Amino acid sequence: MKKLANHIILSGVTVSMLFSPLMAIDPNKLPSGGKFTHGTSGTININGNNMDIMGNGKNSVIQWGGGFSIGNKAQVNFIGNDQNYLNIAHGTNKSTIEGVLNAGGNNVFLINPNGVIITKTGTINANRFVASTTSLQAQHFEEFKAQGASFSPVFNSHKAGNVVNMGNINANNVLLIGNKVSIDGGNIHGKHNEGVGDDALKNPSGNTANKVHLVGNEVNILVDGIKSDSIIASAYVKGSLQQSTTSYYNYDNNIGKLNFIAQEYDNIDKTNLGNKKLVTKDKFEKHATIGSDVDWWHFAKGWNENKNNMRVFFDTYKLVDDIDFGANCKNGVCSGQNYANYWVDLNCNGVKQDNEFTNMIVGYGGSFTKNFDGQGFTLKNINIDTTQLDNKSGNVGIFGSTINANFKNINVDYMGGGVKADNAFNVGGFVGLIQGRVSLSNISLNNISDISVNFGLGVSVGGFVGRSVDGYFKNISLDKINSIYNNSGIYHGEDGTLFIVGGIGGFVGSNNDGSYSHISINDIDKINGGSESWSEIGGFVGEDEGGSYSHISINDIDKISGGGNNNDVGGFVGRSVDGSFKNISLGEIIELTKGFQALGGFVGQSVDGSFSNISLNNIGNISNSIYSGGFIGWGSGYFNNISLNNIGNISGKASSGFIGKIYFGRVNANNIYIYFRPSAVIKSDEFQHGKFIGKFDYAGDITFSNIHIYHHEKDLTNATADQAYWNDFNKNGYVSDKINIHTYNDNTQESAYKDFLSKANTIEKPSKPTDPTDPNDSDVILGSDDLYSDVIMEWIIKEIREKNYTISIEKLASLINAFKTLDKDSSEDEIKTIVKAHLGIKDDNEALSMAQSISFLLNYQEHNFDGRLNKEALDAYNTTIKPNVNNTLGIISYLDKNKDELQKQYDEYLQIKNNFDKAHQAYKNSEAEFNRLLDLVNKGKVSYNDPRFTQAFDNWLNAYNEYNALSNDITKLNDNVLNIASGITDKDKGLGYTNFSFVKFDDITKIDLIKPEFPDIDNSQGGNLPDFEQTASLNLIGDKALDEEEETEEVEEASLNQKNKACIVSDNSKTMNPCIVGGL
Repeated sequence: MKKLANHIILSGVTVSMLFSPLMAIDPNKLPSGGKFTHGTSGTININGNNMDIMGNGKNSVIQWGGGFSIGNKAQVNFIGNDQNYLNIAHGTNKSTIEGVLNAGGNNVFLINPNGVIITKTGTINANRFVASTTSLQAQHFEEFKAQGASFSPVFNSHKAGNVVNMGNINANNVLLIGNKVSIDGGNIHGKHNEGVGDDALKNPSGNTANKVHLVGNEVNILVDGIKSDSIIASAYVKGSLQQSTTSYYNYDNNIGKLNFIAQEYDNIDKTNLGNKKLVTKDKFEKHATIGSDVDWWHFAKGWNENKNNMRVFFDTYKLVDDIDFGANCKNGVCSGQNYANYWVDLNCNGVKQDNEFTNMIVGYGGSFTKNFDGQGFTLKNINIDTTQLDNKSGNVGIFGSTINANFKNINVDYMGGGVKADNAFNVGGFVGLIQGRVSLSNISLNNISDISVNFGLGVSVGGFVGRSVDGYFKNISLDKINSIYNNSGIYHGEDGTLFIVGGIGGFVGSNNDGSYSHISINDIDKINGGSESWSEIGGFVGEDEGGSYSHISINDIDKISGGGNNNDVGGFVGRSVDGSFKNISLGEIIELTKGFQALGGFVGQSVDGSFSNISLNNIGNISNSIYSGGFIGWGSGYFNNISLNNIGNISGKASSGFIGKIYFGRVNANNIYIYFRPSAVIKSDEFQHGKFIGKFDYAGDITFSNIHIYHHEKDLTNATADQAYWNDFNKNGYVSDKINIHTYNDNTQESAYKDFLSKANTIEKPSKPTDPTDPNDSDVILGSDDLYSDVIMEWIIKEIREKNYTISIEKLASLINAFKTLDKDSSEDEIKTIVKAHLGIKDDNEALSMAQSISFLLNYQEHNFDGRLNKEALDAYNTTIKPNVNNTLGIISYLDKNKDELQKQYDEYLQIKNNFDKAHQAYKNSEAEFNRLLDLVNKGKVSYNDPRFTQAFDNWLNAYNEYNALSNDITKLNDNVLNIASGITDKDKGLGYTNFSFVKFDDITKIDLIKPEFPDIDNSQGGNLPDFEQTASLNLIGDKALDEEEETEEVEEASLNQKNKACIVSDNSKTMNPCIVGGL
């Protein structure tokens, strides 16, 4: 089948529903980005998939930048005894507890506005456990520090996060606060005894809790799993008592045995309570929970047989987990369970016994009449086959028959299984028969191999529902069905009259009244009737009477075909009487064929229907019928704002581009736009064929307004049945009450198509459906108080940015490289080691606190808040949190970006310093050499006129001049470094690190060297006075340079008479001077 990239899909359902509320997290996941705040401190140590949290005081407050969740192979331990740990989960993720939270004798508080879910594998063990979705204000942190274990968070009734338990909570005192607080499974017992550990910790303790208090707008209590001396429910919109279908089937009514009280919650925010008030005990509804195939077995059997008066006792049935029905189908072959004859090993002995089988179709015996809430969970891996049953079901589907019921928030994935029935009446992928005012919303149905019926009378078959009488459908998607097939027979009346019976539709086979809105169908291979079928067949509905259809899209159907006689076939509806159709889009239907009586791109036959804002795109061949039309085969009705885009060939005994035959009624057509692809053909085997109307037969009033047909000038030349109504648009321009014919050629095709689109695109398209309500997994829209911007700024950002940092450029590269290795997964110890090594923070506690702040931000920055904040919160996030988090973490990127320029300044400084050192050393060396030769002269061993002696003096003088010519001004270098640092320190234009600086370059001291002067020569030993002249190297400096030496130099000159030696010595040249240490 051809796949389309531009499918119109029911995004709200297919995205939100395909991911169940309990989509598994990483099995080794641990809370991340932990930071002790509000004057508390402690350590967070990780060893593999275990985390140990130890506070240093009685009360600890911990902010979790990456959220607080525990994978099913992970464990979090709160160390100590009789300590209180307040945990604040930041970000957009719910706190999902799939593993173990073990606090022993400590008290744990978990606050997450997004919600808290304890799954089937989740375990809590604590003295007191509190979970709340109402965020805390500044004063609440102080209250916690003062009250400790007795602290109870406020309940704000306008907060949307839910708290759900399906696991085991073992705590002496339990307080759960949320929009909806639901105990959907598992157990709530008292704390485990001391010494219990390992796997035993995951089991219910068997101990009795002192108190369980549930607070929310909606409170649901599972009666089977709570063991407590006191159970208090504070529900302010609705409440329910829940019992599993298995429990009810086996033990009857346990709900009446639950001892609980309804009581006001003391710490409630009444400013947002509005008209809500406490739900009294007598107003609590009775709900049945279904969390496994065993529960469903007892649900189906209990309902169908009305065991323990089940049909009457419960108000609502709800899923509390995904259910796998084990069909195990591949390529149309199923090796596992048959939903219609399902086995459950009740005796757990592996032996299949007759009493362990049941038909899982709910309502095959007694229509389902209650509420069914899937809560976003999935019914999956299904195959239904009734053909081998002795007691065949007349109505076949997951549900058989339903009257006055409500269904919502359900995801169904057949996973390649199908529905096969014979001798049935109504067959559908979800439900066979709907009667009465039944409401169905927020449902997704996927991956059905085939829906087929081979025998039966009056059978209606649909992808979702077989037959519906007064059903109301909204926000529903169907995706991928290989085929829908009905080969049922015909019905003869008592007087011998032959009736067309049943309907076949992509969504519903037959419909009477009711409404359908915000629905999508994608990827159906075939919809067809067999050779014995006398059915109405449509891409959405086979036969309709009085239904209302709006905001519906159908994409990618390979073939819609009739098989028997007297079929009406349509791309959307086979036959309709008084139906209303608006805002509907059909795309990519390859072939419509064998509508024996009528065949239409949208409707086969219509009697006085209303059609508006409808677009058909890429419809292939429409053929093999008596009456064929691009939009309608035959009939009458009101047609407004309709476009047919890229239509192929149309053929029949009477055929046309829009309506094959007008018959018995009025046709009012306004704003109709049809574009035929090049080489399109309209032909008739017997009657006439036209571009808009094929045959006029008993026609009533016919009115036209703004009709436009586009086709190639060489095509449709014989389609002339309606020629009297034509207007040659290219020649005459627009005429309002005529059929305006726009012909194009190969050169003008593109412009003609653009003109068509300019008109067709004015038609309103199906609007995007609203997202389904998923009670446990709805994305909470956070408010500004949920962001804790004051906490982040005061306790985390401030600690990092207001710390004194003096960074050495020499060590900058190693600092950058060390911090670049850090990410959200870096441990507390790893970050602390880097902090101590590179930031000059030596105190262990101070370094630990800094490391926790960095870890918080590294994890916090991973959150995606798109679409999750209200206007006030979005403003706070964009103006305060986001820029400050980015700036705080951005320092390493900034340093990395500027490190080369900083290194350049440092290198220039070193070069200047090195130049001075080298020049000074050169001066000292040349001075020493001159004194050595002078000593030899004094000894008469070297002639005064020896070139070596005069050159030595020359070199000494040159070294002196070169040293003094150097500049030690490094102001520009320090200014350049300071300018780069301002990008970090500036509060408005920089990163806001107010106490950051680079190590300043030390001043380079310019030593006052003694200027070389030729000494008085002692010639008592007969030496000749030297004939001193400036050498070439001295001349390079020049007389002017020497004359400009204006500084007064204080030089200690010592004329040492040691063995009659003449010598000149400066303070800067005494070390190892030969005049001091002795001669050669």
